[in-house]
Amino acid sequence: MTSNLWNLALSSGKNLYEDRRRICLNDTQQYDVIRAHFESIATTAAPMLLLESFTMGSIIACVSLASFLLWLRPHCFPRVPSKSILWGLLVMSLVHWALSLHQFESAITNRSLRFAFSRSSLDWFYPYDYINAWRVFLPLVTETTLFGFVTILFLTSVYTCFWPMRSQWRSYFQLIIPATATVMYVQSLIHWVISIRFYVLETTYLIQLEDLTPLIIWKLYVALLTLFSLNVVLSDAVVMWRMCVVWDRTRPAIALSGVFLGTTLALNIANIVLRTSRLLDDAREEVQTNLNASETISIYGKNYVGLAAMFLSLASNLLATVLVATKAWLYRRQVSLHLRSAGHRRTLVERVMVLLVESGVVYTAIWLIYCVSFFRTIDRFVFDADDNSYFSPGASIITAVSHLDAAMAQITTIYPLATLYGDNVQTRERDYAVTVTFEVDVERSTAAAQPEGSKPAQPIVPPHSKDDNRPAINEAKHSESESGEVTVSDWV
Repeated sequence: MTSNLWNLALSSGKNLYEDRRRICLNDTQQYDVIRAHFESIATTAAPMLLLESFTMGSIIACVSLASFLLWLRPHCFPRVPSKSILWGLLVMSLVHWALSLHQFESAITNRSLRFAFSRSSLDWFYPYDYINAWRVFLPLVTETTLFGFVTILFLTSVYTCFWPMRSQWRSYFQLIIPATATVMYVQSLIHWVISIRFYVLETTYLIQLEDLTPLIIWKLYVALLTLFSLNVVLSDAVVMWRMCVVWDRTRPAIALSGVFLGTTLALNIANIVLRTSRLLDDAREEVQTNLNASETISIYGKNYVGLAAMFLSLASNLLATVLVATKAWLYRRQVSLHLRSAGHRRTLVERVMVLLVESGVVYTAIWLIYCVSFFRTIDRFVFDADDNSYFSPGASIITAVSHLDAAMAQITTIYPLATLYGDNVQTRERDYAVTVTFEVDVERSTAAAQPEGSKPAQPIVPPHSKDDNRPAINEAKHSESESGEVTVSDWV
């Protein structure tokens, strides 16, 4: 039955193509058909794809957080069935989203309509060209997917970490981390909204022929550049702060972080000034130019100051990851010596530190790919490979750097939020483990001192409840539970 329907669809498509060839539309009529086709895509299919992309990012975030909790508490839930269900749903959603994206990409190419006409015959119709809109929209799909991930991660952090701890905030210093996370999310939100505005302006100009002055585009460029740069600086600050905490806020760690952050901030400000002056004054030449850069919206690749800021951020993230990995290795040796067994299972602190190291490696690898993409084309999407296409030759290609420019604005928020969420989960689980261990030790001591036949004494510490906001017990540096697991009472 399915094969018959498929054959019928193929034959119908061939008949439609033959009928179209027999009609023999001239170039102007063909272009009118293409314009109506693209207008329909821009106003109906594109918003639906953005909504599906946001949903896809949200699903990925939910599955990732659930998998993290299953990994953190391996004995609370059946791991194999739970992970199978979660990842099965994720795979099905990914397949559906990938097919929708492939269908959209096919619809915006000239190959989908199979019209053949010369570019020179359509020079008069250049204002109707949708190529700039698609060059903005496809990276926007990438950013929307990641923004869905950021939104779920931020809401989860607020609900599970920041909101329950609000009663324990006794100073403004304790508000720095929640405030930083909130500012970074708001900046990501504004960046995403401006990107949508950029796409809407391109399509509105094409459909309604409204006056789109260069000043409007330049303002959007400067806004996107500024928001991206601020997120990069704040992300590096959170990463360096985490490294300093792991290394017990030693002076060398703080001094090293200060040097990297100060230099990164200065280079980003200089890059914003250079790019803004270049956009507002076409006659002014830039200091240096990277001719290999192929950005749709220029961020770092057009001058050496931006490239220096980008590579310095890569170096700071690499250094922080190496130092955290070194501290994790030293802590593992300390735990092994304490338990006199190198094969003991990982403690909660080790699990979280391994997660920090692995996420840092992934984040640094993404930065490395981003840096390389400015000098070497990693991947590209060609709208139309036909030399007779109505698209201009240089504008019919989107490279990976355009997607990374849009993605990094969200990734620079994802990594710090994930780090903060992991820290808070570790702190909550650690405090609970220390409290339970203390209760067990007290009950054992009381039971040993009770006369035979007397009524058992009640535990001094009341049972731990979900809404209990008692301060953590931090007098002991290490405590050992019944299972032999070591928990650190004042790691962060």
